[in-house]
Amino acid sequence: MAHICQMWVTPAVRGEGIAKALLSEIRTWALDKECECLALDVAPCCRKYFLKKLRRKKERSKQTL
Repeated sequence: MAHICQMWVTPAVRGEGIAKALLSEIRTWALDKECECLALDVAPCCRKYFLKKLRRKKERSKQTL
């Protein structure tokens, strides 16, 4: 299992794909290490933003079906 904790992207550069790129590289690393699970802890101050973004992504995926 790989566990990511205390990841932070400063508000000034959010939305530029930094976290997405970093998580993609971490996922690749975890797959290379044959990790069966990858966990991400989101800082309490960012959970609202993170969950909002996940909901938007889910809504977009429903619209494309």
